[in-house]
Amino acid sequence: MVARALFELQPERVASFTAIAPADLGVVNRAYIDGFLNARRRSDIGAAIALLFSDPKLATRDMAENLLRYRRLDGVESALRAIDAANLAHLAPDQAALAMWQTLGSRGLVIWGEDDAVVPRATTVPVCPEAGTLFLSHAGHMPHIEKADLVNAALAAHLQEHSLL
Repeated sequence: MVARALFELQPERVASFTAIAPADLGVVNRAYIDGFLNARRRSDIGAAIALLFSDPKLATRDMAENLLRYRRLDGVESALRAIDAANLAHLAPDQAALAMWQTLGSRGLVIWGEDDAVVPRATTVPVCPEAGTLFLSHAGHMPHIEKADLVNAALAAHLQEHSLL
């Protein structure tokens, strides 16, 4: 969302744009959002963050503990709820996001996990024919963690295609 806002302010400065599992191109699973926002115990937040991965074992106890600890910091709870209300409550892909991808054309690359339970593939829309789209098998909402080698290779190829690497 931050990168998109920067693009909207100064599109002439953007040579390429890559999004990994973008929430604005589909419908966000409320079970994940509500589970994350309402979790008060490690088991509750663990169930929510397990939805981030194709392999739920990647949602470790340490990750759950650290997220709970972070959520207890002053201002975090209200900030997360504001982000949800402003960005994640939509029940359809964001039209402004789709317009941005149309403008980007071949300068855009979207990377998705086939097993994304946070923004399920069935709810996503194609960005535009010229943009690159990569669906990675055995990856959820965190393909950059679950399939880092493939994500890095796709990013490198995209940047080389646009003479940025």
